[in-house]
Amino acid sequence: MKSINQVRITASESRNAEKHGFTLLELVTTLAVAGVLLATRSVKDYEFLVLFTSTVGLESDVKLIRKIKEANPSLKIAFVGPHGHIKPDETLNASADIDFVTRGEFDHSVVEYAHGSR
Repeated sequence: MKSINQVRITASESRNAEKHGFTLLELVTTLAVAGVLLATRSVKDYEFLVLFTSTVGLESDVKLIRKIKEANPSLKIAFVGPHGHIKPDETLNASADIDFVTRGEFDHSVVEYAHGSR
């Protein structure tokens, strides 16, 4: 599963950006903003989002889902991944936009939720 805010920049791409007068930070920021815009446009047709997050990415993921919820307030959002496994209460309380957090393997629980079993 791909994260909607996942961006990979190679060394050659960063050098190319610098040739055109952009710093690596400007390039990453531009790509992140473009990712948020793309995510908020395309998310309007969905009912459920599963976001794999980590301790390092939690703060930015919370900001991302705020923008997504503004575009689709009825969307249900699940946070899965290491941070939620280790600190489920902290993860759930990080934002009112998070509907649930899974611990451990999330494959079955998110499918059950999507099918209305939970």
